[in-house]
Amino acid sequence: MAIGLYIHVPFCRQKCAYCDFYSLPVRAEAVERYLQLLLREAAMRGTGQTVNTVFLGGGTPSLLTAQQVSTVLEGVSRYFCLTKDVEITLEANPETLQPANLTAYRQLGINRLSIGVQTLSPRLLLPLGRRHTAQQALDAIEWAQGAGFDNISCDLIYGIPGQSLADWQQDVRMLATRGLAHLSLYSLEIYDATPLGQTIADGGLQLPADDLVADMYDWARLYLPQQGLEQYEISNFARPGRECRHNLNYWHNGEYIGLGPAACSYIQGVRQCNKADLKAYEQALEAGRSAVEFCERLDEEGTAVETVILALRLNSGINKESFAQRFGRDLEDVFGEEIRELLQKGWLEPTEQGYRLPWHMRPLANVVFTSFLRTSNT
Repeated sequence: MAIGLYIHVPFCRQKCAYCDFYSLPVRAEAVERYLQLLLREAAMRGTGQTVNTVFLGGGTPSLLTAQQVSTVLEGVSRYFCLTKDVEITLEANPETLQPANLTAYRQLGINRLSIGVQTLSPRLLLPLGRRHTAQQALDAIEWAQGAGFDNISCDLIYGIPGQSLADWQQDVRMLATRGLAHLSLYSLEIYDATPLGQTIADGGLQLPADDLVADMYDWARLYLPQQGLEQYEISNFARPGRECRHNLNYWHNGEYIGLGPAACSYIQGVRQCNKADLKAYEQALEAGRSAVEFCERLDEEGTAVETVILALRLNSGINKESFAQRFGRDLEDVFGEEIRELLQKGWLEPTEQGYRLPWHMRPLANVVFTSFLRTSNT
């Protein structure tokens, strides 16, 4: 069975004010050294597994030159078996993209771009700490399309301090009318340790009211299907056949391997996460040891809980037949009490294949997920 492959590129020119991911300032010599380590880990982890999705995330993977991306892709193809139709995604920041490197990426086999636009409002880019301008974002999309990319996704954030409903609608409209294959819409998450989190805690900025944030989400999920972008997951919208295959594997609780510091893997019921420190990651690999820092084996009940919760993120919901094939038990035999209670509350609805979140519960999905967590022993 094919698995997904995630490759973390932990370098940024500047860390965004809201970002809680592991990243470091970019230095040319550090990048070259890191790529050597990455391929060393690939050699340790790869045993010829079939891979049908590769996702270069970060950080800012688009800081890599075409030659460096080539080194990564050629390296992993030595240790993993990439399918002919493999989906290869590169995350990118707009200011790093130019016609020349986009053309080179496409020629190397990158067939999906995920561009972090976040907002097209100049006054909202500032508190987020983004380096690009709105025009750079729009140019990057145009150049990518000109380079032959027909599978482009853009990220947008709502719930930004100072953001109005009109601001949000303008952002969504401007991207939806550019023929993009995919949009990811994320509610801003605040982490206390980030500069933005500290500014908000100190009273320097104020988050929009919860009702306004809900209105932003509701408006987008009504508007985007009218533009041909159907919602298929709580935060994701795509044209038919352009759903992100890499992320669908996560939501189906499939197996994947993560390479790089802070990258996580899930293979044969075991979840592992690498050391979230480049120096410690390097020391482990130099010594011929695994870079894994955290490891847990989920029991069958814990795996079943995760499978249901992840599937309920999808519009299609949880498929009873797939669940029974995977676990050898009917869904209702395992979660009958929870399902009956949620159906009674109107927090879950039946489908021909199983169950899904109703429209009004998608913004409140965590409330439903918590109901299933009560049964987990993990």
